[in-house]
Amino acid sequence: MGADYGATKQEKRGKLLYSLEYKSAQSELIVGIKKADALKAMDLGGSSDPYVKVYILPDKSKTCETKVFRHTLQPIFNEQFTFQISKSSLLNSTVVMQVFDFNRFHKHNIIGELRLQLSDVDWNHVIEEWRDI
Repeated sequence: MGADYGATKQEKRGKLLYSLEYKSAQSELIVGIKKADALKAMDLGGSSDPYVKVYILPDKSKTCETKVFRHTLQPIFNEQFTFQISKSSLLNSTVVMQVFDFNRFHKHNIIGELRLQLSDVDWNHVIEEWRDI
């Protein structure tokens, strides 16, 4: 067969620098949205107005959002969100970070998202890392 389906990689949407910390004494998960880079341009002018939504599945009782940054593909958010979650729930949960392009007149377009299984995280130290969205 001539078609090489494996080569059609997902288009690049950018990457996100985030941090995760769990304070077991307070049953608090702190999700830091630090910055994004090389975001996919969603506007006609070759830019985006990005912001990030953060929530935890399967609970999704609380959704947090960063501020919107206008006309940039490298926003520096430096925001932190705290979620009350027990250690046992933490291990069955997924944190979702969705990067959207703000649009005043239309539905906001999703640029990309990151899902992290919290059972896979080493909670002995603060995590801070870049991931592709």
